[in-house]
Amino acid sequence: MKLEAPFSDRSTRRRSKRKARAKRDSQPFDNVIKAAFGIDATTMVPELVEGVDVVSAENVELDRSKLKADLIFRTYRKRRETVIDFELQAGPDRDMVYRILQYVAALYDRYREAVIICVIIYLFRCKVVTSPHVMGYDDGEEYLTIKFRVICLWELDPVPIVARHLMPFYILLPGMKDP
Repeated sequence: MKLEAPFSDRSTRRRSKRKARAKRDSQPFDNVIKAAFGIDATTMVPELVEGVDVVSAENVELDRSKLKADLIFRTYRKRRETVIDFELQAGPDRDMVYRILQYVAALYDRYREAVIICVIIYLFRCKVVTSPHVMGYDDGEEYLTIKFRVICLWELDPVPIVARHLMPFYILLPGMKDP
């Protein structure tokens, strides 16, 4: 008579199959609701968001792997953790607001309770984005406002920097107002 070890190949295979089934359906409730929306979106969505008509349904996987902020600093301000994102711009970027929105959302997701401050530093004269950027409807209803700070190097006075001997800023002097 051969005794089977408690962790024999057969029992291990059964556990593996159960784990595989559990892994495949790790979000059973999400999947059921997604399926319902997939079938009846034209009825369900307008009931949940008044005044809309569904044009299409899309399954979009958001890839943030290419998202890279320029300079990130963790600080404290008013006894609260604050994350500052400096974005350096050498020229105009019509997609800047969208990038800032992605950076702020990703940083907020990563640091959770921290305050996120985004600062765009324009190095050369160009068209700049203005803050706040308000997303809304033609009737004036706002649905999202993103605030950030804008520093235009060509508007900064170099005299206080030189007077205070702030040497790390000397590299920026040629781009400042009346250097």
